[in-house]
Parts: sequence; structure tokens; C-alpha cells
Amino acid sequence: MRGLGGLLTGLLALTAGMIAVQLALRVYGTASGQPWASRLSPRVGDAGGAAFVLTAIVFVVWFRRARINAESSSWRQRRARGWTLWGWIIPIANFFVPFQLMGDIWRAGLPAAQRKKAAWLPALWWTAWLLSGTYAEGHQRSWISSGPSQPGASSGHIIQLSLPGASSFNLCALAISGALLIPIIRTVSAGPVAGPPAAGRGGP
Repeated sequence: MRGLGGLLTGLLALTAGMIAVQLALRVYGTASGQPWASRLSPRVGDAGGAAFVLTAIVFVVWFRRARINAESSSWRQRRARGWTLWGWIIPIANFFVPFQLMGDIWRAGLPAAQRKKAAWLPALWWTAWLLSGTYAEGHQRSWISSGPSQPGASSGHIIQLSLPGASSFNLCALAISGALLIPIIRTVSAGPVAGPPAAGRGGP
């Protein structure tokens, strides 16, 4: 998990940095009226969207591994392993299940005397994530079609987050969420949860 955590923190920093560049170009283009900045901002957003998808994939792998390893702790894990994926996908559940999982993982890596304290860092991360509007209805997304498509059609089957169309508030919240996730990843990946998983425990 230490190597995976290092890779993930690098990807998070890259994604947050690209969001910052996109925001800077957006503000500069609006304030100065420079057309090149307005044209470049969506391109940086497209690259940021690709980095976001890659980061999300690596994060889910890390998240599942951390959840499995947390089973060796005496702190009870409230959700089965499968929720590390389905918790992000199933409606309604995706508003609170990932936070519960992260909270349990976070506490599993703390000394016993500190486990009952409020998990402020995961709470701030989750608040920023929800404020980013990733789950909001009508949030702009780009569709990757699985076959021939017609102009204006949305018949694709894979959804990719579209950062160029997101509001500046959404982008700021997303960047803050990624920045807050970095110390969480580093702390968990360097602590007891980073050790070998307990054999034969937990759900599928």
C-alpha cells in the first residue's frame, strides 16, 4: 500500500494542479479578454478530466486494499469490502457509504486511545467532495460512445467527468477535496493499515 499510496498522492496533486491551471486561465481570460486563454482552458480541463478518471481508478484500488487491511484492526468495519466500489455507484448510498468506509479505515490506523475522536480530516474531505457537485443532477459529462454515433446523440455507455463545463465553484471544491485526500492517503498508507491483510476475514 505504501507504493500505491505514493502513486495516488502524485495523481491527486497532478489533478488538483491541472484544475488550478484551468481556473487561472478561466479567470485570466475573462479579466483580460485574451482569446488564447479562453481557448486553452477547456483543453486543460479535458486533460484534467482524463487525470481525474485515472486517479479515481487508482483510488478505488487503494480504497479496497485499505479496507481489507483494516480488518486486522480491532476497530469494527461497518461495511463489507464490496462497498468500496458499489458505494460510489449506487444512488443515495453514494452520499454517505464511502465516508463511512473512509472513517472506519482512518480510525483503524489510529492508536486505540484516539479512535473515538472526531475524524475531522475525512469529514472535511467528504464535505468538499459533496460540494464539488460530482453527484449533482445535470452536471456536465462527456459520453464515450460504444459504437457509431450521430451529432447530438448521447448513446454512450461510459461516462467521464467533464471538467471544462464545471463551474468555478465546483472546480475549487474538487481541488480542495483532492488536496485534503492527500494527507489522508499518506497517513493511512504509512500506518498500521498499510501492513499485510488479515486472511480469511470480511466479505467479498
